[in-house]
Amino acid sequence: MRRFGIVLLLLVWACGGGTSDTTTAASGETATTAAPAETTTAAPAGDDGGGLVSVDDVPAECVDAFVSYLKDVEPFVEGVDFQNLTQEEMDPIFAQLEGVNTSYEETVAGTGCDDINVDIADEDAQTKMMALAEDEAPGTVGYLTFLFAFASIGSGDGGDVASGDCETDIDKMQVWVDGDKNMSQLTMGEVTEVIALLTAIQTECSVERFTDYFDNDDVTEFMGG
Repeated sequence: MRRFGIVLLLLVWACGGGTSDTTTAASGETATTAAPAETTTAAPAGDDGGGLVSVDDVPAECVDAFVSYLKDVEPFVEGVDFQNLTQEEMDPIFAQLEGVNTSYEETVAGTGCDDINVDIADEDAQTKMMALAEDEAPGTVGYLTFLFAFASIGSGDGGDVASGDCETDIDKMQVWVDGDKNMSQLTMGEVTEVIALLTAIQTECSVERFTDYFDNDDVTEFMGG
């Protein structure tokens, strides 16, 4: 199965990606029951990933591969409070996961599992994947909860954080920009709120207004660290 697209959202941000890359990944990416990628590309070159499938339709051998991945990841993520980590604190964790991710991708390459897409923003998919993790690799539950939170934001309109009005949400975003931290210094919980606003602003504002706002030097500095 293909990679957890929602992690790409984090990694675009963590690597200092631009605003349009971040919000596009947040609002347009689907994800699969697979290993997070360490790149900032939504899918390998030339791979459109195919259509979405129900989590109930994932072949047993692909579920088994995902379970094996969770068990390999578990030692690195068990007990980690992702919600309160900053980017700098998360970097070593993602570095440790690179070998696990590479191994997983090599395992599923050419099996058909690497072409199956499950929308992890879907509540039913989240519930069933979480139940699988609880049974097979309980130490990954916090990690999946963290990923699902971002997936849900990326597929929505900003949730409770956003107002539904372009200028109001730009004003809310500006409060973060005017603060004493840049994106790399925020905790994941704080980043969740910022990403929700980014998603909402992209949805609510015209392309011209969106571009005009995010081209401001202070916003660029906040986003890029």
